[in-house]
Order: sequence, then C-alpha cells, then structure tokens
Amino acid sequence: MSPLNSPRTTRGDIVAKIIYLRETYHFGPWKIQAYLKRYHDIAIASSSVFRILKRLKMNRLPNNQGYKRDKWIIRHYENPNPGHRIQIDVKFLERTDGSR
Repeated sequence: MSPLNSPRTTRGDIVAKIIYLRETYHFGPWKIQAYLKRYHDIAIASSSVFRILKRLKMNRLPNNQGYKRDKWIIRHYENPNPGHRIQIDVKFLERTDGSR
C-alpha cells in the first residue's frame, strides 16, 4: 500500500507539463526530459518521466502517432536538367623521360 503523502513526489505542475508534451507533441521520455531541461530549466530523469507516463497509462503511443526520425524518411531528388549531377574525376599526369 502506498502512502497518502510522499514528500519526494513530482510536483503537479511538472506532471502537467509532461502530460501536455506527451499529448500534444507525442514526445518520448528522453525528449520530454531534454525539453523540460532546455526550455523550463527543470531537471528530471527520463526514467522518472517514463514512470509518470506509465502510472498515467500514457507510456505507449498508437502506431500512427509515433515520432518518425528524419533519417528513415526517403527523400527523392529530381531536377529537370538531365545529367546535372554527374561528377567526373580527372587526373593529369606529366610525361616522364623515356615515355611515349
């Protein structure tokens, strides 16, 4: 049985910010922790953020709401000028004595 009052519990305003960031931007625990440190100067461990999300049953996002990293998104490059991205390496050699 957990105590009714815990002196070390996370403050309600911090929990409200965590909930807001999770629902609005779909951030994960690490990104929420980094955001709070950078913009609100709140130092909280990402494991604590995860525990808060898990306690509120917000630890899993639906598959269609997950954060997609940029490096996995395929970007196609097209330009109407054909052959404009061809790279040719040229090497100039000087003649040595006795060669044709």
